Amino acid sequence: MQLRLDSTLTLVDYISQRAWLDATLPSCPVHGIDCRPEGNGYYWRKYPEPLAIARFYCAAAHTTFSLLPDFLSSRYRGTLAEFEEVCALAESSDFLEVANTIRSIEVAVNITARSAECWVARRIVLFNTVLLALLGVLAERLADVRTAAQLRQRLHCPADADAALVVLRAIVVANLASLPPPLGFGPWPKIDHRHRSPRPHAMGPEPPAPNG
Repeated sequence: MQLRLDSTLTLVDYISQRAWLDATLPSCPVHGIDCRPEGNGYYWRKYPEPLAIARFYCAAAHTTFSLLPDFLSSRYRGTLAEFEEVCALAESSDFLEVANTIRSIEVAVNITARSAECWVARRIVLFNTVLLALLGVLAERLADVRTAAQLRQRLHCPADADAALVVLRAIVVANLASLPPPLGFGPWPKIDHRHRSPRPHAMGPEPPAPNG
């Protein structure tokens, strides 16, 4: 089971301070304050930089708990800030340009237009799914929010501030268990990619002309 690490540390601070060594779980999410899970080591995430996530184990519940810092995506590679930035850039830029901007140079020089489209589109569809799920939690506050730019504006998150999704995780902490990744810790949503939003610019080679 994944839980939120209640901390304001940035990625750099978390790694430099080896914050996973100080992470604690004072009470069991299953049994309450009368049960305190024991430390159960760590697991490692390789991206965006190698870092460890603290784990705890409740023998009575036969359950392992991990404490995820707010800057990291849940069940998804990378940080929430990167995920959000992809979606924000895609609202005004070509998908291939977005992929080249966000991804490493080694990956970007080898990516095809079709791969870039899929890479960005998957994140946009998931972002829209997260926004839809949030309407059940923050209906009045996010009622007319449809884009990453609107979300940042609504939560007063300028480009040099924390990502809006990072801010949201602290706001909806009581609902994280039911909200979908990469924001929440709930199950993966069922997404029909056939009905995803159309890309802003056509990309890739033209289809062959019909015969006859």
